[in-house]
Amino acid sequence: MASFLETFGLNASYFYHFGLFVVLFFVLRKMYFGPFLRLFELRREKTIEDRKAAEQLVQQADEKLKQYQEKMKSARALAKKEYEVQMAKAKEEEDRLLGAAREEAKKITQETVQQLDGEKERIREALKKDVDQFADEVSEKLLGKVN
Repeated sequence: MASFLETFGLNASYFYHFGLFVVLFFVLRKMYFGPFLRLFELRREKTIEDRKAAEQLVQQADEKLKQYQEKMKSARALAKKEYEVQMAKAKEEEDRLLGAAREEAKKITQETVQQLDGEKERIREALKKDVDQFADEVSEKLLGKVN
């Protein structure tokens, strides 16, 4: 065995160092690596928990967005329906007002036509009298010139 160790250039201090390394490894594993690995494991678990919480929050946000969109859809439908009702009322009011305005215009037009007809008859009567009088005057002048 000594020749084997000498072949590789090893002596008794090799076993001393190897034993020291093994003892130190187990001591460090217990005191340093163990807590460090537990810290890594806790961090991994916390990351997984946080990721799950974030996924739940995203899911809740998606649900709230869907609810909001449904409410907006129903509100738009309600607003559109109300708009159509108000437009129908406005159209009815417009038709009523236009009908009343047409009736008023028709009434005014008829009254004006009646007034103009009356005025025309009065003027015609006045002209008839004037024509008769004018004819008499012309006749007198013509007959007066002839005599």
